[in-house]
Amino acid sequence: MNVSSSRIERERSIVRRKLPSNTRFLAVGGTEGWVYDLVCEFGNQYTMFVYWDGSMYKVKMVYPDPGSLPDDVHKHHYFRNGVICLTSSVGYARLEDAYAKSVLFATAWSAFQETGEFEF
Repeated sequence: MNVSSSRIERERSIVRRKLPSNTRFLAVGGTEGWVYDLVCEFGNQYTMFVYWDGSMYKVKMVYPDPGSLPDDVHKHHYFRNGVICLTSSVGYARLEDAYAKSVLFATAWSAFQETGEFEF
């Protein structure tokens, strides 16, 4: 068993216990990760993709499309490549922490879309 497959098996166990039941494994362009749908506190739907980049777990917002944004990432915590800013280092060491922060992000993003202010 190679390193990637053993990591995926460990992740699969975490996904079963801690992520939504709709979470599924996805490999896209050499990147392997987990895609899941969620509904934020305001009732808006999101699709996120959490993946290991070799040093930390990062999350991409797959849906909704963010539209045009100001260049200052600090105003909206969203990078042009789709990665959401989870911390100052942009990710987490643990899959479940990246997932939890993505749920918080979805609620803050919904508020940002209405007010133009990011709440955290």
